[in-house]
Amino acid sequence: MSNAKLMTPLFYQGNFNADGKKMRAILVREVSNGTDTYRLWRRDGKPDRKRPSNTDDAYILYVELGG
Repeated sequence: MSNAKLMTPLFYQGNFNADGKKMRAILVREVSNGTDTYRLWRRDGKPDRKRPSNTDDAYILYVELGG
């Protein structure tokens, strides 16, 4: 997969990631306001939420700053 990478999120499983654990993430899309561009990532594998109210709510999005 060309759009997957290992990344170190600020929070891991709901807690501050003090240990620097990495997760495999998949690029969802890039968003821009005309001057700044941000990448939106989601975790690869099982959904983050066990019982989402909508199929689009199954994953938490992570924003990459300074990419």
